Parts: sequence; C-alpha cells; structure tokens
Amino acid sequence: MKTAHRTILSLAVVTLIFMELLDGTILNTAIPSIATSFGVSVLTLKTAITSYLIVLAILTPISGYMADRFGTKQCLNIAITVFLVGSVLCSLATSATELSLFRMIQGAGSAMMTPVGRLLFLRMYDPNELAKATSTISVPVLFGPLLGPLLGGAISTYLSWHWIFLVNVPFGMLALFLINRYMKFNDKIQVNQFSWSGFILVAICFASIDVSLESYGNILINQSLITGLFALGLISAIIYLFYNKQTQNAIIDLSLLKIKLFRFSIINTV
Repeated sequence: MKTAHRTILSLAVVTLIFMELLDGTILNTAIPSIATSFGVSVLTLKTAITSYLIVLAILTPISGYMADRFGTKQCLNIAITVFLVGSVLCSLATSATELSLFRMIQGAGSAMMTPVGRLLFLRMYDPNELAKATSTISVPVLFGPLLGPLLGGAISTYLSWHWIFLVNVPFGMLALFLINRYMKFNDKIQVNQFSWSGFILVAICFASIDVSLESYGNILINQSLITGLFALGLISAIIYLFYNKQTQNAIIDLSLLKIKLFRFSIINTV
C-alpha cells in the first residue's frame, strides 16, 4: 500500500474513533435540555445512555469475526452508515422512548465502527511501525471526550439539542469517502465457525452487568431487580470461564490475558 494512502486511511480511522468518543460524552451535558423538550425527568432519559451502552457491550465482541468474515471495508461501510442513520433518527426523536430506540441503532453502528477501524489500522502497519503510528493518532483522538461535554452544553444552549446528533454526519461522511476512495485491498480471512453459545453468554454477562451498574440507585427501578441482573451477569461470566477452556472458537480469547503488557493495559483501562 502506498504511504500516502495509508496515511489517509489512518486519518479515516482517527475520524471514526474521534466521532465515537465525542458521541459518547456530548449527550451528557445536553440531557437537561432534552428532558425539558420531552417533558420528562432527567432520570427517565438515562435509558437513552444505557440503551446505547447495552448494544455496544453486546455487539462489540463479534466485530473481529465480522471483519474477518466479510472484510474491514464492507464492515466499516455498513457500520458507519448504521451509525449515521441512527444519529439522524436521534435528532428527529420526539420522545424519550424514540430517543432510546434510535440510540440503540447508533450503538449497533458504533460497536462495529470503532473496533473494526482499529483493526484496519493494525493491518496497515508492520509491527515495527505500529508504535510510532499509534502515538501519532493518539493525540487527536483524546480531544473527543474532552470536547464532548463542552460542545454538548454549547449546542444545547445556543442552538438546539437536535444538532448534537447531526454533528456526527460530516465526520461520518468524510470517513466513508476516504475509506471507499483509498482502501483498495481485500482482507477477508478464512474463519472458524461462529460460537453462538459463547456470544450468548458474553451478551448476557455484559448486558446484565451494564444495566445493573447504570441503574443502581435509580429510584424508578426496583433495586431487587438490579441485584438480580448483576447476579445473572456474574453467573454468565463464570459459565463462560468454563466454556472458554473447552472451545477453540472462543468469541473472547481469555488466554490473551497471559500476555503481561496486554493484561496491564486492560487493568489500567478499567
């Protein structure tokens, strides 16, 4: 691949990651304005955040398999399109229920978009070039979560909360253009049979724990239900630990935690 094309595709990956991180924080400061517009309480709108995170948690683990099975270019095209459609629909929402449903569409796109984008980046560079290339894209990516709350507050105050979601459109269109214009290679890989059992266990685990943690302390939700969901998530995790040892097609390969650097990076992230 030409160096110029690789640099441009790296810019596309940066754009995707920046957009996803921006979208993850830009909504927080606009919640009061949206709640007022819908005539509901701020707590009610927590579902808009939770629904996004649930779908993100469930679908992210299969992003690697999908990229290998269908190719990163096709996956990115679909993921970005789904994310942009979800963003536009969110801007047109007229109720908390609609916003939550449309945020789930956004989450489905984001679950594929950012992980597959990172995978594309890894496949473009040789291992000896990866550290330098990664440091180059790290700085602009950090601006996403920093600008999100500030931009969300400014837009909801001086414009309208609807524009919070429409901000994604130019970034997404730019990434789509760059990927389809400069990505010429096909990186489909022969993959093993998909592990549906592992996927279901991981989905139950992530969704249950995520919902319970996000809902803890919410007076509108029965606390016993929250405790039950958390317990269900832990039980699913324990079952998956045994399942992971007995299959070669694990959706999340826990043996990677044996790599010291990888293990420390996960711990630091948590």
